[in-house]
Amino acid sequence: MSNQRVSFDVSDEELDTSVASTSTSNTMYPVFGQLTENPTIVNIVNKRQKGVIWKFFTLGDKDESGVERGKCLEYGVQIKRKCNQTKSMINHLKMHKNVFDTFNDMNNLTKTENDSKKMKMSQPTMPQVVNLTKAWVKTNPNVKALNDSVSRFIIRGCHAYSIVQEPAFLELMKKAEPRYIVPSRKYFSQYHIPNAFEKSVDHVKSIIDNECKSAKSLSFTTDGWTSRSNESYISLTVHYGTEEWKLRHITLNLEHYKHQHTAVNLNNLIVRLIEKLSFCKDIPMYFITDNAPNLVAALRKVPDGYTWQHLRCVAHSLQLEIVDAKKNTSDLDILLVACRSIVGHYKRSSTTKARLFELQKKENMSPPLMLIQNVKTRWNSEYLMLQRIYELKRFISADLIKSNSTIDNLTRDQYSTIEGLLCVLKPLYKATNDLCSSSFPTAVSIIFYLHYIIETLRELHQNHSNLKVHTFASKVSIGKTSHFPSFKENTTLLLCMVVDPRLKAYFLNEHQVQNLKTTMKNEIIKYQLPLEAISINTIPEVNTDENDMWSMVGEWSTETLPQTNNENNDLIIEKEIENCMQDPKEPKKTNSFQFWKDVGQIKYPYIKCLALQHLAIPATQVTSERLFSSAGQIVSDRRTLLLPEHVEQLLFLKDYYKYILEMEDIEEGSKQEVE
Repeated sequence: MSNQRVSFDVSDEELDTSVASTSTSNTMYPVFGQLTENPTIVNIVNKRQKGVIWKFFTLGDKDESGVERGKCLEYGVQIKRKCNQTKSMINHLKMHKNVFDTFNDMNNLTKTENDSKKMKMSQPTMPQVVNLTKAWVKTNPNVKALNDSVSRFIIRGCHAYSIVQEPAFLELMKKAEPRYIVPSRKYFSQYHIPNAFEKSVDHVKSIIDNECKSAKSLSFTTDGWTSRSNESYISLTVHYGTEEWKLRHITLNLEHYKHQHTAVNLNNLIVRLIEKLSFCKDIPMYFITDNAPNLVAALRKVPDGYTWQHLRCVAHSLQLEIVDAKKNTSDLDILLVACRSIVGHYKRSSTTKARLFELQKKENMSPPLMLIQNVKTRWNSEYLMLQRIYELKRFISADLIKSNSTIDNLTRDQYSTIEGLLCVLKPLYKATNDLCSSSFPTAVSIIFYLHYIIETLRELHQNHSNLKVHTFASKVSIGKTSHFPSFKENTTLLLCMVVDPRLKAYFLNEHQVQNLKTTMKNEIIKYQLPLEAISINTIPEVNTDENDMWSMVGEWSTETLPQTNNENNDLIIEKEIENCMQDPKEPKKTNSFQFWKDVGQIKYPYIKCLALQHLAIPATQVTSERLFSSAGQIVSDRRTLLLPEHVEQLLFLKDYYKYILEMEDIEEGSKQEVE
């Protein structure tokens, strides 16, 4: 194809510069339906048509002087232009008011955008340049915000105070914000973090005044910890349910305790902390601790005016059951030592670990699994170790035989024993995991899990052929009478279970159910609730969407309680309790707090007080133990000289900030649900 050239009305200077820089290639560019090989001319034309006026016009035929006319897109009229100007086209639009108004609006908007771009690209003034590099004064709000962020960074990351003096940290902050001067280590350790600690303590007190004072019961967990520098600390955490049916827990105190941990001293400490926070003496209190004899003895003595009950940590008690059963099962320790040796063999050597991974990859196991070492102080780690060894037994046996290792492989009988031990430990493992949660009610399931464990172990004791497994199962089962004495007759645990819509009077016989009904009635009467005419028909409609958990709930009874003004209050309560017992249980995944918030408090207005009192009781003391789980990172080998008062502040603030973040997440979730 021969090159076709187009005539353009551009200045001589533009053409000279464009032609001089034009490539000699044969690339053709379309312009106005014709082809040109000059890309610069194309740019000139495109640039020439970028005005707003070209939204209303396009190029038309050429006039006698060779200049393209402007063709109106609205009316089709071709307007003659002088020297490629657009004034004549604008005059044409003025003759048509509606079109011209639209043109003006678009033109003004374009000018505004161009002006803003020019302002952004304009050169800053000298004062602006100085302010960009001038250090902020201490009173600047930005300085306070950054100081707060640095202190939170130290606390939540368990960093040393001296991190603010490290060159790498200072370099990072200088690049992030050169106007911010990082304060000294002394500023954070002696001023900023202590002030943050005081503010957090005041905030916790305000939370107690606003929420805990209206709670129907308070549950406390406590734990002790000794640091590497041999300093003792004691924590106290409160658990409660709000009137909005929210489960809450917050650390009240973390104290460096210098005195002996005798029962009398611990009792005095607990009473002092409760009185310091001005808790009402009349409110029911529950203390959940481990099985330490001094704590058990301390909580056995109830001061005058208080109503509290001591419950032992279920998870800790289950671990004691396992320890006692192992001691009473012959040769079981030999098996566990052999398992720990095998795990250590693959943990210590990268070569053996690589061989084990390679064998798994050949069997298309992705990702390859590593053995888990047993840690005496970590619950369920023994179960996890045995489970992983049994899962990888083929690969372990193949590698130990092929490599001629000095580590003895387990025998077939030993693997059979491990299989049986896993059957025994599995229900205890599941119970420990579920009952250690702090996000949903747990004490409501204590009786259920203990009953399930006993029944499972009884079946294993009767049917398993392995002697060691048979003995181990029997010892764990027998131990229930020592660490959990008469748990099926514990009034508190029974009331916890009955207010759980998933369980109610689970597995209780008729005589036990009648006794429980009487107990419920007596507890309700204590609150002296006003007599109200309650109709089941007042329950709001429930969303039956298939994704809604309430779609799984059976239809509610629409029978109205026959009540008269002269009806006895006791009779009303008895009928409500009877209806509660007869109604079908809720599905397993039902959230107990959500059930009582949406349905239960309307359907069972008298039993509601029992639900508020017992749903928030935790089954374990795990929340207090988790508080100290990060303490080892704060008081590390390099920070053994850290003063106890700083340890108190750092540990308390770390847990406090975690609580604040959880509350923010909950509020954000609530807003999204509303939206």
